[in-house]
Amino acid sequence: DETTKLYLGATKDLLRRYPNHKAAFEAYFRLGEYEQSHENYLVAADYYQKVTGDLPFRVRADYAVLQSYFSLVDALEEKKPIGISENDLWKRIGPSLQSFWKNSAALDQNPAQAQQMPLREYRGRVTFLNTIFLAKNMDANAGAILTLLQDFEKKYPEQEKAFESVARTRLIALQK
Repeated sequence: DETTKLYLGATKDLLRRYPNHKAAFEAYFRLGEYEQSHENYLVAADYYQKVTGDLPFRVRADYAVLQSYFSLVDALEEKKPIGISENDLWKRIGPSLQSFWKNSAALDQNPAQAQQMPLREYRGRVTFLNTIFLAKNMDANAGAILTLLQDFEKKYPEQEKAFESVARTRLIALQK
């Protein structure tokens, strides 16, 4: 506990004293990881969104923001308080999805950087999260959902735990 307090204090002090330090992006990321691991998802997302300047870390942060937000969606389903309205949460998820797709596409321009992370795994999981987001209005988004899930099993074979939900969502979208 004492080491954790020192670490958090030193990290926050670094950011306060040297907000433009070359390692500031990683300091924000590590604070986000800490808060996420302690289920402080809104605080974690706020830290992750401050990660700039390093594209691989930015993509990891985009992914972590989505993990945090969807942990809050899960908490809502369990009727737990989350510190934000459901409507405001969904308003944050849309731009976060866009940020992930934009930054992960930019990462494709540098294969050496892209290899630093499990990008395909991230994309598979975010595809599924994106589907959940679009399914909030299934009637209007059925076509987009079908496009998003096209060949999901071939593109993301490591996401086999999601296959059943993907197939069910595809069928619902086809009905619409």
